[in-house]
Amino acid sequence: TILGNTSIPGWNLNGLLIFAGMQQIFLSIILMFAYGAHFINDAIVRGWLDNYLARPCHEWFVVSMQNGFMAFAGFTIGVLILALGWWNGLFALDAIKLILIVLSFLIGMGIAYSFGLIISSFSFWLGKNDLFERMFWGVFEFDFYPTNIFPAAIQIMISFTVPFMLVQTVPSLLLLNQISIFEAVKWLGVSIIILLANFIVFRTIWKAGLKRYESMGG
Repeated sequence: TILGNTSIPGWNLNGLLIFAGMQQIFLSIILMFAYGAHFINDAIVRGWLDNYLARPCHEWFVVSMQNGFMAFAGFTIGVLILALGWWNGLFALDAIKLILIVLSFLIGMGIAYSFGLIISSFSFWLGKNDLFERMFWGVFEFDFYPTNIFPAAIQIMISFTVPFMLVQTVPSLLLLNQISIFEAVKWLGVSIIILLANFIVFRTIWKAGLKRYESMGG
């Protein structure tokens, strides 16, 4: 975890404790999405997707949400860490900051989720493959450190995949008063554009893949 790296420029132990809480919450939920995206790959390759096509909702959502319970433990640990920091006066939380942090998590999860769905959708053409696992765990190496210590090019790259900056670093810096409300809102605006772009790409690939899947008899 991040608490094993206490010599990071610009981050003291109190800041890293807050970052660790954000990290635990994000990690628990994103792993749920990761396993869900992996399940989509299996559903396509093994023909299980047929069981979901007739349901009155988006089949990709139902398939990928099979492991929702997995997020509970890590989410609870993260909330407890943040509660401990707040109780000890490491940060103050007002309504505006709370809203921005919640929005950061929701938009960030959407970006990561849509990225996983994009990669998994290629299973319609590639069949059984480990493309998603390799890309996901490769990007996840950046989870061990606050994103703002990396060059701008790396920050931009992972903003389209697993947005650590948005869901871990920005909320932490906001609570530590190291960035302004305006800067946080600016990150949210850019991230909304990224989310919409990712989802459009996913829907385009998914629809094309689903036509191919149905034409081949599932």
